[in-house]
Amino acid sequence: MKKIVPFIFFALLTLLFSGCESDRTQEEKAAQSKLPWGRPATWENQLPGFGGAGF
Repeated sequence: MKKIVPFIFFALLTLLFSGCESDRTQEEKAAQSKLPWGRPATWENQLPGFGGAGF
């Protein structure tokens, strides 16, 4: 039991500090946001039947 507690503690500590980071560069991230499916279409912010009135 005494060996399991430090093991669990260090395992949780390792998971806490490992984190998740993408290996993509800032340019690749910026290019991804320029793709059409990276932002809503113009018609997605409109109520049906009200023309161009957004909500």
